[in-house]
Amino acid sequence: MNVHYTARKMQFTPDLRQYCEKRFKSLEKLLNFATGVDVILSSGKNRQQAEIHIKAKGAGLVVIEESHDMLNSLNLAFDSLEKKVKKEREKYREKKRRGGRERKAFALPAETVERGGRIVRANYYTPKPLTLEEALIQFDLNKKRTCGAGMKNEEPGLAPKVHQLLKEDFVLADLQSQTREEVLQELAQFIKAKTAELFEQDLYEKLLKRERLGSTAVGEGFAIPHCKIQGVESPFVALAVSKKGISFDAADGKPSFVFFVVVTPADHPSLNLQILAVVAHLIRRSRHLSKKLTRARTSREILDIIREEEEKFS
Repeated sequence: MNVHYTARKMQFTPDLRQYCEKRFKSLEKLLNFATGVDVILSSGKNRQQAEIHIKAKGAGLVVIEESHDMLNSLNLAFDSLEKKVKKEREKYREKKRRGGRERKAFALPAETVERGGRIVRANYYTPKPLTLEEALIQFDLNKKRTCGAGMKNEEPGLAPKVHQLLKEDFVLADLQSQTREEVLQELAQFIKAKTAELFEQDLYEKLLKRERLGSTAVGEGFAIPHCKIQGVESPFVALAVSKKGISFDAADGKPSFVFFVVVTPADHPSLNLQILAVVAHLIRRSRHLSKKLTRARTSREILDIIREEEEKFS
């Protein structure tokens, strides 16, 4: 089994590795369908979080547990993983007993979403914000697709650009907040004032709930708060810039200055990943973009900077 370990703001000690290897060995037969495993350990204020990402053909499974002790968090995560996989295997066996079509190999079902009274299979599942690397991989997978109605590419077969997703009145050039919660509240108020589709409190609560799963800061001065909301007809992107920077629990320990907010319809989960990938692609390829945006005085200047950066790579 191919297992990749990542430690954020902490040291991955030999004892933690030994414990993980011991638990994976005990689950080896149960996880024989897995094509890869990612273990992500992160340390924050008064919390130690353990994530286990199981990759499988056509689907995936993620468990997240946290406590005041990393070893305890890992123990909870492995117990939760074992319980979930056993439950899915039992579902598979039950379906087979009922005469369902036998599959060549066991695979966990993809996330399902209710849409108009029927269940629709979704091709993507992500309970956590993407890292830049993960988002860029997703960008490569989706660059031949479009990002929803009304956001088709200028060039057929290519993903849209960030400046095509942004509107000038959805750009806030001088964010005043000083804490994470204040940022999310100010962003929710700003967006609510621009659209009748969203209730301010609902958007704030969705963004905050998403943030509590793990910071949406991706480093290099950027954060991408995002959520999916029922009833929103089409996705939209907003952008806010803080001149002073705000602590957003980024993996690199640096403050966040630029906040891309992504809101997508709950019944189109793949759009969330596609737009995150487009934004991450811009961040990774543009040098000193954060500094350039914080120097801009108006929304128009910010949009022009983003357009110029993207044109360099077109």
